[in-house]
Amino acid sequence: MAHMIPEQPKEFDERSHEGDVFNALKKLPEDYYVFHSFSTVGVSSDNVFYERELDFVVASPKKGILVIEVKAGDNIRFDGRTWRYSSGTAMKHGGPYKQAATAKRVLSNKFTSHSDERIRDLYDKTKFMHAVFFPEMTTAQMEAMSGLPEDADIRMTLCAEDLVSPTKKIAELFSATIPGLRVNTTETHLSDEDFQLILDEVLCPHFNLIPSPQAKTIAINERMNQLLREQYMILDFLDEQETAVINGAAGTGKTMIAVEKARRHSMNGEKVLFLCYNRLLCEKLIEDHKNNESKAYKKQFANVEFMTISRLAKKVTGDFRDYDALYEWLLECVDKKHDLGFQHIIVDEGQDFGLVDSDLTEEHGTSSENTSIIDALQEAAIENGGTFYLFYDKYQMIQGSSSDEYELPYCIENSDCRLTLHKNCRNTKEIARTSVTPLRDKKNKVVKANVSCSWEEPVKPCIHVVEDEEGYKSALDSVLNKLEELEVSDIVILTPGVIEHSAIYPHLRFSADQTDGYAYYVYGEKEYKVTTCKKFKGLEAEAVVMIDLEKDSFIGKKGLEFYVGTSRARHYLDLICNISGEDYYEVAHSLDENAPKRDDVMRMKKILSDIFAADFDS
Repeated sequence: MAHMIPEQPKEFDERSHEGDVFNALKKLPEDYYVFHSFSTVGVSSDNVFYERELDFVVASPKKGILVIEVKAGDNIRFDGRTWRYSSGTAMKHGGPYKQAATAKRVLSNKFTSHSDERIRDLYDKTKFMHAVFFPEMTTAQMEAMSGLPEDADIRMTLCAEDLVSPTKKIAELFSATIPGLRVNTTETHLSDEDFQLILDEVLCPHFNLIPSPQAKTIAINERMNQLLREQYMILDFLDEQETAVINGAAGTGKTMIAVEKARRHSMNGEKVLFLCYNRLLCEKLIEDHKNNESKAYKKQFANVEFMTISRLAKKVTGDFRDYDALYEWLLECVDKKHDLGFQHIIVDEGQDFGLVDSDLTEEHGTSSENTSIIDALQEAAIENGGTFYLFYDKYQMIQGSSSDEYELPYCIENSDCRLTLHKNCRNTKEIARTSVTPLRDKKNKVVKANVSCSWEEPVKPCIHVVEDEEGYKSALDSVLNKLEELEVSDIVILTPGVIEHSAIYPHLRFSADQTDGYAYYVYGEKEYKVTTCKKFKGLEAEAVVMIDLEKDSFIGKKGLEFYVGTSRARHYLDLICNISGEDYYEVAHSLDENAPKRDDVMRMKKILSDIFAADFDS
């Protein structure tokens, strides 16, 4: 079975019969990739913007690339000048064959005009073909048509019979000889690395949704198939900016865009420093990208170094904590007395570098040291002809306890180029609504979640109320049993504050490995990762279980921890709270001053359920 992208056909007019063609092409062998409703944009030589939507693009590392235009109707005809539908309506774009040929040229131009030289080189190694599919016309009907234009050839036509099995006809199409093709004139011969490059850079540039051609059993996550135009616009816009700060709430794709930006520079042979505040995030990025199982994929990050400030200090000075020497070295890079070693600097979760929190590890410097280093990195990058991009979340800029130091890097408050991401592409709508419950904007209005994706079977977050600290463990075990039944494996348990204060602390196992940033909750035959909301910033999991919640966990800076922790969940979110019935109104009123007070506990539960957009565990 072919790889269908997306897995289900996009919206289409039922009269077009694209759904039938989609199901037919799904029958192709597994080395075929089929893209439905493929959109491409470009600028012509005379500076005119154009956009094309191709009905189907079929790609194979052994055959090449085939563009298919679908035309429905059981009495399509050519009257000597114009192609017409069964209704008599004239077809646009000069008819189906010219339309398919034009679409093929548009796609091939993506190769010849690509910024990556390797893609341009693959143009001569890749066979490009086009065809027309008439799902309501038989081959006999097509052969009986007379006076067809020269661009219409039955050999590049699929008909109703091919809905049953299109493999033979498509193989015949690809077997045609293309004059001038330097390699084999019958077949394309692309290596796995070549074909992966075409998928990643031309056909499916969805931030590497396909980690390798060998990962044939991994389904492409449906929510990521819907590439956000907003994200592409940011990436394209940054190509023209030497420095920018990009704001976005949790889940809007800041890290994803930052990583993609780093990858693009690396693919061009340009050195990139990707700076994280969170050590766990840094290690996760290294694991996913630098140590990826696919050699072809990790090669794309060969020129990227994921670091924290302390790791950068170690690299430059030999000492993790010598921030003063690192700062002096950066100033000398500004004066070009030293080689910075990086053409591009990308900073993720930039607001956190102004925070020094005693709850976190000792490897962070003071807020002044951190922000001075960030600002020096920006200056050094620009002075050396490079770029500097910082991603941050304005809703997290006042996170931490009252005793924490906090100041913002100068570049956040004073950047000339400020961009904002609005759409959440991580969470379900239900989880997104719950996560922003404590947030208010500058006018003290409720922050609304703007979610980009719809879900077929969304699961509302669930609130589990316990009577005392002993109840946390039994409630947690019950939630883990539920997730086990749902076959969820990617689970993390988060606690606000410090892990030593958690109700399940006595039940945790700690690794002897000093580099392991997690504790582990042992239940049954499994171990579940446990950490704090702050340490898990920038990361995500399919399911998040948040424990140790009390009546004051949803307001002020504790409310921001709630926002950070809950927004890590992609599909499932469970909240375990020690709140008495007497506290329900106090919690509701703290989040909504207009919340009514009811004497009946069940009615107050309903009010809280509406405020949190979550269900209470029955």
